[in-house]
Amino acid sequence: MIASDPRVAPDVRHFRRALRCLGLLQLDYVNVLVPAHYLVMWSRIGSYDRERFDRYVYGSGDFTEQWAHEASIVPTSAWPLLAHRRARHELWKSSPIRKLPNSGKYLDAVLQQVRDTGAVTAGDLPPVDGPKHKPGDWHRSIPRSALEYHFGRGDLAVAKRLPNFQRVYDLPERVIPAPQRMRDVTTEDAQRELLNRATSALGVATLRDIADFYRMSPKEAGPRVAELVESGSLAAVTVQGWNEPAYLASSARAPRRIAGASLLSPFDPLVWFRPRAERLFNFHYRIEIYVPAGRRRWGYYVLPFRVGDEIVARKRRQRVGPFIFFDHMGPADFPPGTGVNVRAHPHIGLATITYLFEGEILHRDSLGHVQPIRPGEVNWMTAGKGIVHSEKASDEVRASGQHLHGLQSWVALPLESEEIEPGFEHYPADVIPIVDAGGATARIVIGTAYGVSSPVSTESDTLYVEANLERGATMVLPDAEELGVYVVDGNIALNGEAVAAGALAVLKSNSTES
Repeated sequence: MIASDPRVAPDVRHFRRALRCLGLLQLDYVNVLVPAHYLVMWSRIGSYDRERFDRYVYGSGDFTEQWAHEASIVPTSAWPLLAHRRARHELWKSSPIRKLPNSGKYLDAVLQQVRDTGAVTAGDLPPVDGPKHKPGDWHRSIPRSALEYHFGRGDLAVAKRLPNFQRVYDLPERVIPAPQRMRDVTTEDAQRELLNRATSALGVATLRDIADFYRMSPKEAGPRVAELVESGSLAAVTVQGWNEPAYLASSARAPRRIAGASLLSPFDPLVWFRPRAERLFNFHYRIEIYVPAGRRRWGYYVLPFRVGDEIVARKRRQRVGPFIFFDHMGPADFPPGTGVNVRAHPHIGLATITYLFEGEILHRDSLGHVQPIRPGEVNWMTAGKGIVHSEKASDEVRASGQHLHGLQSWVALPLESEEIEPGFEHYPADVIPIVDAGGATARIVIGTAYGVSSPVSTESDTLYVEANLERGATMVLPDAEELGVYVVDGNIALNGEAVAAGALAVLKSNSTES
């Protein structure tokens, strides 16, 4: 579903198709990169205008928010299918309203205010004194708790989200189209339709997979799934390597191939049910936000990386200085008729540096840039709020073949710059300064070192130096609070310790020699 042409900006057609294929979009405002549900869409359609997406979701009448797989964006056609759940909704056990005198009267007054004055946020309601909390405790206000209760019951719906992600609530008759709002469905019929939709979104799945999609128990879902098999909506199948029966949606179609690559949100349907991710991809995945730092295996916020139909790695938000990812490309030989072919893929909330030692790559991006990069040149791409780019061999290079060798790095943007407009800059090799670094030759690719500054302009405080040492030479490294030294070729001694080619040494001291 990732667009093959990075110059085509996704529009409502792409939003609609992606959301329908997903079945639902779980909302989560963990904002390490971007709010997690925006990343789910980005993984499928590439760089897109989030404001335009929000206008479509909340303004088209096609989608709304509901409790489904947690809080989610669902088609408005799911509104009647979730009515039996709304009827059972109660105040959270921790809700401060439980301790509020005359709580029923207060809840009625909140609804009446919406009827009389229109859509509201929690901040539009009069403040109410609630129970005392210990310093540092996280808690919802009484107005917010009241609105969320009415939302859970279906007495209010979400009309839109503000830029700070705050919900705006209104009466369902002002938000949900009448055909969906007035439709009456029995609990059993609703469950069957929800489970059928879940299987259509998943393709092939076990009973536990299907039940988890709309947060049903396998015991509750089992009889309805059996009825769907009997009616022909689902087919019972066996999947090699699975030790549980599986079910195939009648609408399922096997693609000829699955192309592209993308990072995945921890709340992506591909991985949100961890047993399914392990069965499909042999990928044991846990999010470690709430794991104490010393016990984390992978990192605070780890993103799976999908290539084709496999999950091949996990990327974590862990830095060396501003650098969060480092890719050593090659050295690789491409015979005539072949060449590097990194298909169009999205980046968001960071910047990238591409730097070659040998060969040539053709960069294209959704801003319209078409730029070959050759040895010693610098491509600096600021993703910001989102950009799509591809890297391929040009027709001429593909015809002749080439030897390719280079580096690509991802750089964290300052928090205040993560949502800036995307951009791209190319710097020819002859503008990158070269200096004598005390026994070695150094090119100051980015930043300032040895009294010389690079012309490359960056949002982050970044230092990037290519150094070449002759055998036996000694080099004094630049001062830095944290410094990564990566050996491209050969071997070095760093503070007396050997570092071989392909190894990265991270230094906390700023007085080092190699």
